[in-house]
Amino acid sequence: MVNDLAEAVAFLESLNLAHGDLRPENVLLDRNRLKLSDFESTAKIGTHFEVAWLRTADFSMITNQTKGNAEFPAF
Repeated sequence: MVNDLAEAVAFLESLNLAHGDLRPENVLLDRNRLKLSDFESTAKIGTHFEVAWLRTADFSMITNQTKGNAEFPAF
């Protein structure tokens, strides 16, 4: 299960995003898989500590455009 959490964080990082509120209440269990929730504090990772805050709707559009596979499912 720790792998699932690491994969989710790595996936966000691959999109240059930081979750911003990673805590136990925002980690859900679904069919023995961990999933992240509460993306209201998600921020785009920039240079020189600059961040652009995203609304949950913006993040939903990003994740809906991604496709997963058997090894790395889309969240």
